[in-house]
Amino acid sequence: MSATMDYHVFDRDFLKIEKIKGPAIGVNAIFISFYRQTFSTWTNDGKNFIMGEEVNSYNPGDVDPDKIGGGFYSQVKTGFLYDSSQDSIRYLNLYPEAWVPRKAKRWIGQSFPFLTFDTKRNKAAILPPIGDQLFLYDFEGNSLINEKSVKLSHPDRDQEIPDVSREYLLYPSFSDVKSFGEYHLAIFYTSIPEDVYNEYRSKGENYQQDPEYRKAHAKHRNPRFIVVKGDQQIGVLTKLPVEGNVNLGLPDGTLIVKAADGEVERDYNLFYKIRFVEE
Repeated sequence: MSATMDYHVFDRDFLKIEKIKGPAIGVNAIFISFYRQTFSTWTNDGKNFIMGEEVNSYNPGDVDPDKIGGGFYSQVKTGFLYDSSQDSIRYLNLYPEAWVPRKAKRWIGQSFPFLTFDTKRNKAAILPPIGDQLFLYDFEGNSLINEKSVKLSHPDRDQEIPDVSREYLLYPSFSDVKSFGEYHLAIFYTSIPEDVYNEYRSKGENYQQDPEYRKAHAKHRNPRFIVVKGDQQIGVLTKLPVEGNVNLGLPDGTLIVKAADGEVERDYNLFYKIRFVEE
């Protein structure tokens, strides 16, 4: 992707063959991620497809949550589908109909959902950061259909949906979802205790630069994992067999993990391939 948010298409020899106008419409926010891919690509019947997330796929000036509150979730489309045989992009509402805040029309912030797509099985999974629901879909006719909700639980995620004004670090929000083979992996980070956060926050606006705060952040904000198979949660993981960030999930059931920063330069370019084994 370029700074203009257009898509650049390359062939297998990595020669550019096409530039596609990006899905951005307004300028709502800019996200830069070093570890998660926000789109999937595949080929079907000779056509190239791209499906993904784009938080700028709506004009924030046209949708004011201060006026419509939880109605925001029924109107805003932060997903897109591009079919290379078409001249336009199809926009998708990634806020699930059965997601509790949408059903209750309760405004809890933008809370942009994460999307993962299984190109082998033509199935998608959507995970809102707030709440405890994973949503599964079939992909047919350029649409996501047959919404199913999976209840997620973890010993470190027993908090109620917070007030929108509450500091996000105090809530164990989901940070990503990956499809790998017949499984889905929901990822979140544990929350910082409120008294610990308030202690550093009271020291001033630059508390995040305090080395002691950074140590506290690293101590309390740790990744946790929930494993879903089919439409049921089948287990939880406190940690992976290797330390690092889950970059990709592959249709064959493999997870690609980028190693955590090490003490030598080569560690920065180290990736692991791991698989989930049911016991």
